Amino acid sequence: MNKTLLICAIASTVIFSSCATNTGTGALVGAGVGAGAGALISGGSGALIGGAIGAAAGGLVGNAMDANQRERLERDDPHTLTKVDRDQALNQKDVIALSKAGVEPDTIIHMLKKTNSKFYLTSSDIVKLKNAGVSEKVINFMIST
Repeated sequence: MNKTLLICAIASTVIFSSCATNTGTGALVGAGVGAGAGALISGGSGALIGGAIGAAAGGLVGNAMDANQRERLERDDPHTLTKVDRDQALNQKDVIALSKAGVEPDTIIHMLKKTNSKFYLTSSDIVKLKNAGVSEKVINFMIST
């Protein structure tokens, strides 16, 4: 019984973790749910099998979401997509485009860190970002740069 509780605890930790991409998050969530279900159904070996199947399925679902965001970004702001693909520094307009394309705040922050993007935001810039739907988390990160 203690093994099952341990596996369930690990699975729940995985479920509430996040990745920089929807593919990674989907794989983590799928693995956590699969491992938890497998552990409850048939113990340790079930947890391993359930985790592997869940990770694969979750990764596929997450990847489809990433592809959808790329398509929206390519349609609405191809210049931003080019900058993302080339790991070039991003500006306020790019952050707004990423937010409107449905890219998760943690993913946007990861991109800003990766590209070493710097911002010097005025109060009107912050209002503009908020009105454009950019998350508080992203705006706070931008301010901290």
